[in-house]
Amino acid sequence: MGITLRLLALGLVWTSCGGATTGLAGELEKLEAALAKTSSFSAHFIQKTYNPLRDKTVVLSGRLSWMRPGLVRFEYQEPDPLLVVVGKRQVWIYDPILENVTLEPKAEVDRLEALSFFFGTTRLTDLYEPLSKPQHTSPLAQGAGWIYLKPKKPTPGLVELHLQPGLGLLRGFLVFDDQGNWRLFELEQPNQGPAPKAEDFEFKIPEGMEVIDKLTVAH
Repeated sequence: MGITLRLLALGLVWTSCGGATTGLAGELEKLEAALAKTSSFSAHFIQKTYNPLRDKTVVLSGRLSWMRPGLVRFEYQEPDPLLVVVGKRQVWIYDPILENVTLEPKAEVDRLEALSFFFGTTRLTDLYEPLSKPQHTSPLAQGAGWIYLKPKKPTPGLVELHLQPGLGLLRGFLVFDDQGNWRLFELEQPNQGPAPKAEDFEFKIPEGMEVIDKLTVAH
């Protein structure tokens, strides 16, 4: 599973502003404003991935942490452990089962335009426009309370985003690609436990671990 779609689940925080709804564009503006005011958060997540060719849904869960500017720690716990750490200069992907660590350049994340709003380089509303009705649907994410978005220009691996705002943290995030696959992320228990610290977004490679170094290849 690519790091792009793992990261797409992060970085959207919602604060209820009260008052009447200002329309689809207004909802998007409020969400963007909430993101700009957020310096860090952590939450438990459940990820459900559907593959139409296999007609199968795979469920993963774990813990995520995020800190400005664009530091991410994605810790998969069930069914298999996997740790993804996006630091200031590079990305670590630690697989304790295979006993290896993959090193990737941070530039591979930064250059993804679909995620640039998350890393603070582009406004969310510059990249996406709201839809009055979804063009794609998932049986696990239906009903009221969703914001439907589509990229303003063609984006590889992404044709539509659905966001479900909630008090404090975004409750749901749904990603559709051009192959009919979708990934649903549900966020729970926001900001319970210690607040993220800078050292959480660095990784010390365990002694004797196989290292797959893609940093040198990138240069």
